[in-house]
Amino acid sequence: MPSVTNKQLIDAAWTGDLSVLKEWKKQTMTQDKRVDVNEVTDPASRTPLHWACYGGHLECVAYLVASANADTDIQNNNNKTPLDVIDATLQIKMIKRLDHLSHRNSQLQEQLEENEQENEQLKRQLEQKEEEKTQKEQENEQLKQQLEQKEEEKTQKEQENEQL
Repeated sequence: MPSVTNKQLIDAAWTGDLSVLKEWKKQTMTQDKRVDVNEVTDPASRTPLHWACYGGHLECVAYLVASANADTDIQNNNNKTPLDVIDATLQIKMIKRLDHLSHRNSQLQEQLEENEQENEQLKRQLEQKEEEKTQKEQENEQLKQQLEQKEEEKTQKEQENEQL
């Protein structure tokens, strides 16, 4: 697919073409220069998120916020945020969806922190087990040396007994 232009990105947000939004995101991730979705605007300073809200495309709104880090508080030339430009019924649905996404992100962050703590505990346990293993190896080496010494003493005693 050819490169998605800024105009195509805005048009896709307006018409609800999620595949174009995803392609744009993929392209910006593979290019050396990252493009901030909040910097893509039309002459009235409306972002793709504004246009997705105008069009009532909940999935596009959710994608832009969750995956492209679209700013929900950014204002156009008329000082309107994306949430200001949608009708009341759709606004309630979008607010619930955005709240859900925010809550989900919080849950994932908590889970990540729990996993990191668990990893730290497992690392400490592994280090402790490795220390115990090293200690057991040292003890085994000492026992081996003691056994060798006892065998030498036994051999020496046998030789002494033979001489008698």
